[in-house]
Amino acid sequence: MATGAVPTVQDITVLDMIFKMMSLSLLWFMFFGFIIGFVARVLIYFTVKRHEWFTSEFIKRVRIYLDSRKDSTPAASFYANTKKILEKTYYESFKVRSVMKRRRPDLLLDPMDRWFLVKQGSAWLIHEILRNIRFLKSGNQPKMHEMTKAMFQANPAYNRIFGIIPVGTLTELTNLLPGLFVIGGILGTFLGIRSALPSLAAIDLEDAAGTKTAISSFLTAITLKMDASIFGVLYSVAFNIINSWLSPERVFVSTVDLFETGLDAIWNISDQNSTQTALPEFDENKDPVEALAAEYLKDEIDRQTGLTINPGNRGAPKAS
Repeated sequence: MATGAVPTVQDITVLDMIFKMMSLSLLWFMFFGFIIGFVARVLIYFTVKRHEWFTSEFIKRVRIYLDSRKDSTPAASFYANTKKILEKTYYESFKVRSVMKRRRPDLLLDPMDRWFLVKQGSAWLIHEILRNIRFLKSGNQPKMHEMTKAMFQANPAYNRIFGIIPVGTLTELTNLLPGLFVIGGILGTFLGIRSALPSLAAIDLEDAAGTKTAISSFLTAITLKMDASIFGVLYSVAFNIINSWLSPERVFVSTVDLFETGLDAIWNISDQNSTQTALPEFDENKDPVEALAAEYLKDEIDRQTGLTINPGNRGAPKAS
């Protein structure tokens, strides 16, 4: 149809078919949109929530480390202390559990760790944390919040569902769904009104019975098409509740703040941030039982002999 031309009968027929198909399928589109949006929101939430779990495990070990210190003497290197606690968190949370699962398999957490790449994301985070804190200067309170937030945002495993679907993009789409449901409901009502209007052409003021039938048919059609607006509003309200309940933004902020709190606690108890050249790099593929046994043995020797925790100062007596 040319611009500005009068629509032909064929054009009107095609438009009527299109609008009729839209009117019939709109409620199903909203229904499946609601289901798909709900599943997407759940996947987003659990992707972020499982990584909050690793942060909680890290905080538990920070508190254990702080409680183990009986005095207020600063504990040597911030880098060494952080590396030690992060490695312990990683090995105890993932590797030892994977070794022990042959006797008592965890049918819930093990698949979730694989699907949501929790282990890979945690290993990436540890590497980045250790790489960045090497350059912190002693004597100045570092900006832990900005550093932690940037590393969580840059983590490829934390930002993609199954390592494929971007969390940020999908979150924005699910945030748009409540408004789209309302628009869809209004559109369905307009389509219903449009499809019912031709019935008014049968009105004949001289035929009271025919006029009554035509008006009754029009009102019945309009009443049925109002269902689209009702369902649109219901879907919108329900999805707003789901978005508030399964809020990845709230979990992300809580995770960043919690991790920052742990780093601040370690920084405040450390007296410097020297990086010992003899300190080995973090190896996520190292045998967990061997790594933890060596760490426990070293701690027990330090406790019994009164040596300092600082690996670069091994053999020196603890300052009085």
